[in-house]
Amino acid sequence: MPGKRSPLSKMRNFVGPRLVKCRAARGLALAGLVAVTTPAAVAGAAQAAGGAAQAAGAGAQAAGAGAPFTVDDLVRLERITDPQLCPDGRQLAFVQRYTDMDANKGRTSLWLLDLAPRRAAPRRLTGGKASDSSPRWSADGRTLYFISTRSGSGQVWRIATSGGEAQQVTDYPLDVGSLKVSPR
Repeated sequence: MPGKRSPLSKMRNFVGPRLVKCRAARGLALAGLVAVTTPAAVAGAAQAAGGAAQAAGAGAQAAGAGAPFTVDDLVRLERITDPQLCPDGRQLAFVQRYTDMDANKGRTSLWLLDLAPRRAAPRRLTGGKASDSSPRWSADGRTLYFISTRSGSGQVWRIATSGGEAQQVTDYPLDVGSLKVSPR
């Protein structure tokens, strides 16, 4: 129908490329999309995805440049998801998923990217054997709330963006599936 706008054209978020390291492409290749709210955040998300993938997947290119892309390569790809822009727009939190081949499990960790410096490297906020996901900013932008399995079940935790140890916020008998932080 002429004149009708598609759902994609109605999106208010600017969509930019997400880059990951893969052996088949011999470098950085387009692997998906990350929705963020500003062009600066798009550059930061692409930079974060490339930096995070380079940090953990540097051996992929050395392992066999020019070799065909395999299922094993697909499993080893690190994925960037759930970008969350800080309320002041200066930082971007995101989740990076990787595969722990020894445990035969996918694990996730939280990363933070400062958008002010042009070539800032992403900083890992959480790690270890637990999976951390769903980062959500506090209203003042100093704390990230997230869901983690570090207590044995999916519960809400918080961590200061300046670093330090995460603190458990909830202890429900069932897993927490999602969260939303109140603006107050």
